[in-house]
Amino acid sequence: MNADPHLLQSLLPLALSFMLAFARIGGAVMLLPGIGEVVVPVMLRAGFAGCLTALLLPILPIPDYAASGAAPGPVMLVALLAHELAIGIWLGVMARLFVLALPIAGQVISYQIGLSSIITPDQELGSNSTLLSTVFGMFATTLILATGLYAMPLQALAASYHILPVGLGLPAGGILRVAERLTAQSFMLGIQLAMPFLLAGLLWQAGLAIISKLVPALQIYMVAMPGQTLGGLVLVVLLVGAITTAWLHGTQIGLTRLLTG
Repeated sequence: MNADPHLLQSLLPLALSFMLAFARIGGAVMLLPGIGEVVVPVMLRAGFAGCLTALLLPILPIPDYAASGAAPGPVMLVALLAHELAIGIWLGVMARLFVLALPIAGQVISYQIGLSSIITPDQELGSNSTLLSTVFGMFATTLILATGLYAMPLQALAASYHILPVGLGLPAGGILRVAERLTAQSFMLGIQLAMPFLLAGLLWQAGLAIISKLVPALQIYMVAMPGQTLGGLVLVVLLVGAITTAWLHGTQIGLTRLLTG
């Protein structure tokens, strides 16, 4: 049974539009908070990207190159796909920055309360990531999915077609400024979440220095480490609600700024 050539010719523009949309959406989905986690199978993420592309394709402002008589050649097609993939990856990385603020806070807290010697591999923060930062990272993913914040990066992805249209060059200066601002805000949010532990650690070390001067014969390390770890864990339990609320508020503000450009 031979395929209808007119049908194939009519499907070519649709296939081209789907490829261009899938490049940007797929690049973003592979890194977005929630669905883009490393524990999610790649095939599942690719399937989600394909379904999302099919849903958004009718409303996306993708140029109809076939109708305009300017169908891109092989080199132009590769350049367009690379352009869309770069935008998608950039959006995914920017959205993930604020999710990483909570694991970064957990990393700092771990060093302050004496858990930095408990080493567990983490594919996002590196092999020296501590257990507390890993737990905070899993908690951040759960909060993103439970509170519906995952919808904001998807909205930013759809809005990006109006800010960064298909086929136009990347405004390197504007993208770098946004990346610099969001990176600074994410790191600042992580430090702010860990600030009570930084202050407590400073006071604790000052107290230990005074005790070591007053009682030189005391094995200060053997006495201090259990108290530091136990006190730090108690402080984590007491402040976990406030840390979660502050992180959700800061992440929502950051994702809103990503949405509005």
